[in-house]
Amino acid sequence: MTMMTTPELTTAEEARLAVLVSQVQEGQREIDRGAVRIGQALIEIRQRKLYRQVGTIEEFAQQELGYSRQNLYRLINFAEVRQTLTEANFTQLPDCERQARPLVGLPAEKQAEAWGAAVQEGGRTTGAVVEVAVAQVKDSFAQGQKLKVIDARAPYADSQVTVKEDNGDVVVCETPDGGDFTYFRSELEGGRTPKPRTPVAQPVPQVQPHELLSMRLDLANERTAALETMLKRVMKWLPDSMQAEVSELLGMQQAA
Repeated sequence: MTMMTTPELTTAEEARLAVLVSQVQEGQREIDRGAVRIGQALIEIRQRKLYRQVGTIEEFAQQELGYSRQNLYRLINFAEVRQTLTEANFTQLPDCERQARPLVGLPAEKQAEAWGAAVQEGGRTTGAVVEVAVAQVKDSFAQGQKLKVIDARAPYADSQVTVKEDNGDVVVCETPDGGDFTYFRSELEGGRTPKPRTPVAQPVPQVQPHELLSMRLDLANERTAALETMLKRVMKWLPDSMQAEVSELLGMQQAA
């Protein structure tokens, strides 16, 4: 059987293809810019209730503009997300609704945190990249966030503490008396699910041997810090002989 070969593009065809692709890309940019302006107009219509002679904002969008409820709120959300990020002093903003969609529903500070993480990845900031960044921040505690201590065995049980630093398995908080205490994540309200360390949708990067060693050392240090915290917490319940051994072990670790 004779194999069919695909003829290569001629020089003229390649040149024409480049022109057409450029036209498509420019047209898409115009569509995206138009979507921003439409969303801003819809926000004003909603805020000033200029739709009221027709009924609801959804009915107005359907009857007067031909937009479904889904399209209506996608356009509004796109414009709102861009406005939030503008107020957070970002100069690079979502170019299209698909980039902004994963950020919808997050508090303003979380939107800014997720978008900042997404644009720092480098390369194209696609909707998938933003989704990964959102997954990272959804389960993390924000600095200054008030949390209730839900474990009755933990210090300041049933009281509120203020997050100072979220380190994944452990969270440094300011206690009601102004001191600092390191809590295990499960001791805090909303902390049953650990902060994800590796985004599930993120492609596996090519890691060099020296980078892999550094990553393993970082992980070992994190686990050591968590173990030290646990040992310090249980010290008072240990026999005197074991307390001395644990204190010596902790002192050696700190010296190392």
